[in-house]
Amino acid sequence: MPDYFSPDYRTASTRFLEAAERLDGQVQSITLDGQGPAGEALGILVAVLGASTPKRALIHTSGLHGVEGFPGSAVQLRVMESLEPPRDSGDSIVLVHCINPHGMAWLRRANENNVDLNRNFLFDGQAYANVSEAYRRLSPLINPERNGRLVGGFYARAVWHVLRHGMTATKQAVAEGQYEFPQGLFYGGNCLQQGPQRLLDWMQAHFQELRQAVCIDVHTGLGSFGQQSLWVDDPADSARFQQIGAHIPGIEPMGQSATGYKVRGGFLAGLAEQLPQAIWYCVTQEFGTLAPLKVLKALRDENFYHHQASAEDPSHPVKQRMLRAFSPASKVWREKILARGEGVFQEARQFVFKD
Repeated sequence: MPDYFSPDYRTASTRFLEAAERLDGQVQSITLDGQGPAGEALGILVAVLGASTPKRALIHTSGLHGVEGFPGSAVQLRVMESLEPPRDSGDSIVLVHCINPHGMAWLRRANENNVDLNRNFLFDGQAYANVSEAYRRLSPLINPERNGRLVGGFYARAVWHVLRHGMTATKQAVAEGQYEFPQGLFYGGNCLQQGPQRLLDWMQAHFQELRQAVCIDVHTGLGSFGQQSLWVDDPADSARFQQIGAHIPGIEPMGQSATGYKVRGGFLAGLAEQLPQAIWYCVTQEFGTLAPLKVLKALRDENFYHHQASAEDPSHPVKQRMLRAFSPASKVWREKILARGEGVFQEARQFVFKD
C-alpha cells in the first residue's frame, strides 16, 4: 500500500496538487500571508471535480487544526486515487486541502495568530468576547508561564481537577472556546481570520446555486486510539439527522456524544449560516489518538514553546510530540484512518448524489 502520509506541509500540498491534476480537476490555490519553515508559500488548495457552480456538492475538508492536516491530507490522497467525477452536470466533489496551512507547516493546532479556527466562525452579531469561569480557573494549568520556564506537575494537577469536576466538565471547560487569553489554548480570536475569510469568499462565489451539500471535516486527537467518531449538530429527532444517519452509520448528535463537546464559533456551523440557501449536512469525522490528558499536555507544551522560543523549529522534540499526538506513526492506526476515511466519503457521496 502506498504511504499517503506526507512528512511535511510542502510535500502534502504538492502531492494533493498532482493528484488533482491527474483527475483533470479544477484546482485553485487560495494564497495566504506568511511562510513555512523553508520559506515556502502558504495556501489553501481547492480541487473541484464536476460543475464549477454546483447545485449539489460533496465537500471534504482537512487541516482546520493545522497539525491534524496530515491524516486529513492522507485520506484525501487515498480518495483521489480512484475518484470519479459525479455523473450529473449539476453536481460537484470539492476537496479542500488544509484550511490552516500555517499550523500544518509549523506543527501547530492554531494559526499564525494563535487562533483555533474551529472557534473563529462567529456571525450574526456574536461577539469575539468572554471566557468561562471554569476555563479561567484552569488557565494557570494549561497556559503556564513562570519566569520563562514550563512548570512541572501537570498530570497530578490535571488528575486532581478531573476527580473534582469530572472528565466531561473539564473537557468542556478547556475546549469550548475562549476569547480573552490571546496566547492561551483554544483562543477563538478577535475577528474572522484571513484563511477562513478567503475560503468563505471562494465558496460564496462558487456556491451561489448550491441547494444541497454534505461536508465532511476531518479531525484527530479526541477518543480512543484509532476510534472513529462522527458528529452532527442536528438533534437525533430531526429530519436531517434521520436522513444522513440512514446512509452513514454511527453518526451521533454532538451534544449527546460521550466523547465530544460543544464549541462556539465552529467551522461547519459557520458554513451553514453563511450559505443559507442550501440544505447542509455537516459531519465532523474525528479519530482518536492518545489519552485525553496526554493530548492536552502536548498542546500545552507546544503552545508554551511557541510563545517562548526565539526561533521556532519544527524538528524540536516538543513539536514532534505534538505531531504524534495528532498523527501517530502506527501503521495500524493509519490503516484504520485511511479505510474509514474513504468509507465515510463514499457513503456521503451515495447520499448527496442519490437520484
